[in-house]
Amino acid sequence: MLHIAFSKPLDLDKIRQDAAADRAPGHVMLDLAQRIPTTFHLPTPELSPTAADKLRAKIFPTAHLWAHARNILRQVPPTDTIYATGEDIGIPLATLARRMKSPPRICMFVHNLNRPRAKAAILLFKPLPTIHKFFTNADDQLGFLQVFHHLPKDRTILLPEQIDTTFFRPALSPQSSVLSAPLIVSVGLEQRDYKTLAAATHDLPVQVKISAYSKDARTLRESLPDPLPQNMTRQFYDWSALRELYHQATLIVVPLFENPYCAGLTAYLEAAACRKPVIITQTSGLNPILAFEAQVENACLTVPPQNPTALREAIQQLLADPARAAQLATKAHAVLHYCHTPAHFIDALLPHLADGGT
Repeated sequence: MLHIAFSKPLDLDKIRQDAAADRAPGHVMLDLAQRIPTTFHLPTPELSPTAADKLRAKIFPTAHLWAHARNILRQVPPTDTIYATGEDIGIPLATLARRMKSPPRICMFVHNLNRPRAKAAILLFKPLPTIHKFFTNADDQLGFLQVFHHLPKDRTILLPEQIDTTFFRPALSPQSSVLSAPLIVSVGLEQRDYKTLAAATHDLPVQVKISAYSKDARTLRESLPDPLPQNMTRQFYDWSALRELYHQATLIVVPLFENPYCAGLTAYLEAAACRKPVIITQTSGLNPILAFEAQVENACLTVPPQNPTALREAIQQLLADPARAAQLATKAHAVLHYCHTPAHFIDALLPHLADGGT
């Protein structure tokens, strides 16, 4: 039996229903559950952290996830496998499993272990030996595990990033509305550098629409210019409206701060699925992926981090050459369906889970 450990509460039934009704993308773990017997474990408000949980959470938050990990381990027999969807639940699971005589097999997806709190947790709690397989979509994270923690290659697996290519798809017909100016769309907040996008476009004859929302005022302050330029707007878009926004876009721009993981990749793939041309910042986390996408497959344009001049030139280049923009979009769409669908992700992951992670 496979057990999926989530770190955030999700309404999986609603996700399934909305995907079936074409109101929102599906969840790849629901697709995985169609291929192998699976139990889902989601955190609930009823969990009560212990004093030890609260103490550990001072190093690696949150206390609620330590309680969630303990609750999962009580339910899973040693013959089963747990797949942790991120290090936020994977590290607590592996740390607590170290004390068990016969723990279940633990596999973990890695988003960004190369950061202070995660490094401290690894040093203090020593969870890595308890984890049978590590999965990531970022070469930089793979290298961190192999070089700094001396993990063998057969325990570190690179997975393709994926998005729901049933929901994110090209418009059935050309957009009927005529834009008053070219529309540049940008999506997301993680490691986003909208100040550079504003500097590159504030005096261009374009509209810039940003889909980004966060309750974290610091994240908004770091990412967004204040005030927004007159040609830039930001608001929340639900899934259907977001897909429509992609369809209306002339260009998709993914402006990023330098970072060692795959921030921005999902937005790029969603745009590619909608067959839209993309300009994206080349970061160390994305470099191996974009080296293939941009240089080998000619599927997108890349620019250096925090370089408004380079970004402005890339935007002007594609606006002046619609045929080139269409070529990028067509190529990106083809590459996406070649290696970034949910089926590609599951096919790469499943053998390592079905064999117990050994």
